Amino acid sequence: MENLNKAKMVYEKLQSALSEEEQVVYKQRCDELAPSLRYCAYNIGDQSAMDDLLSLRSQAHGELLDNLDTLVAQTRDRRTEVLSETTWRGRTFPVRPERVRLFLLADRDLTTNLDVAEASVADRIEQLERHLMDCKDALAAARDELKNDPASKGKTSSSGGPLSPLQYLVSYITYIRLSRNIQRNNLMVQAAKTSLSDKAASTE
Repeated sequence: MENLNKAKMVYEKLQSALSEEEQVVYKQRCDELAPSLRYCAYNIGDQSAMDDLLSLRSQAHGELLDNLDTLVAQTRDRRTEVLSETTWRGRTFPVRPERVRLFLLADRDLTTNLDVAEASVADRIEQLERHLMDCKDALAAARDELKNDPASKGKTSSSGGPLSPLQYLVSYITYIRLSRNIQRNNLMVQAAKTSLSDKAASTE
């Protein structure tokens, strides 16, 4: 991380000494170093660095976006070792399937990412679309685990008894899917209203 900071400092000094046209190249180099610095910061204990990575990702394009996707994925993989359980509606329950762990981490990160001021409505809709696809896979993984769970045999939400941890996990993922779907639909309505307003304004 120290070497990355030194490289960034050199680029910044070169940038300040050059003409405006020549500064563009070195500014780009500084921007390319930013994700790696955030990732290093996260690895040495700075929990806010993940939020910075997601903020950078919402503004990135091309090769920089690919690099950020890789860094975010690596960070999430590292955090799955920590996420062994979660809490919903006052009940704490284990999260065993790896795909579900990754999804729940992504869901936490998505809330922060959607709140980034620079993210457009279209960007937020796209993020939610991808997230809903991941949610479908996570739900399938949880249901597969549920089929082989002896603690869930004979238990249903209508049987009156408490749900098994896996049944509760399936319910939680289903709740997330419905909530994110509503969120996506609201943004689509917002986008449609904006489009109609723009068309009406252009015809006046």
